Amino acid sequence: MFAFPHQARAFLCGIALLCLGGCAGGNASKAVAATSPGLLGTEWQLVSHGPKNAQETLPDDALLTVHFDADQAISGSSGCNNFRGQWQRDGEKLQISALSGTKKACPSPPGVMKLEQQFLNALTDCHDYRLQDDLLTLAYGSDGELVLIPIKG
Repeated sequence: MFAFPHQARAFLCGIALLCLGGCAGGNASKAVAATSPGLLGTEWQLVSHGPKNAQETLPDDALLTVHFDADQAISGSSGCNNFRGQWQRDGEKLQISALSGTKKACPSPPGVMKLEQQFLNALTDCHDYRLQDDLLTLAYGSDGELVLIPIKG
């Protein structure tokens, strides 16, 4: 087994931190406090959605989540079903594609199937993101936003 000298290990860790810090891109990285969660490796929960000036909050019993992996895989719960797909980022631009998921029908909570379809459509229509403090905002369409918070583990 190969052992890195202490200086080489510190150097590689520093390079990795610089690379990870640069991943947020654009102004998004400036808006994130040092203790705020990052886009990668955080489980995000949807708290509201819709047009910027007419956001709808979710029912208490609805749980819709998103998780962005470093290998550009996205996964989560769309309220009733689980989904997977791919994502790409360029600065503050974000594209989500190739979503697929399970196909269960869920009668409760009421309206969950409609909410699930709206959520998945918004994800595939996503074009920008903003990460500020403990809020992740995904912009879609002409004025739609998904607003998410980190799930505290």
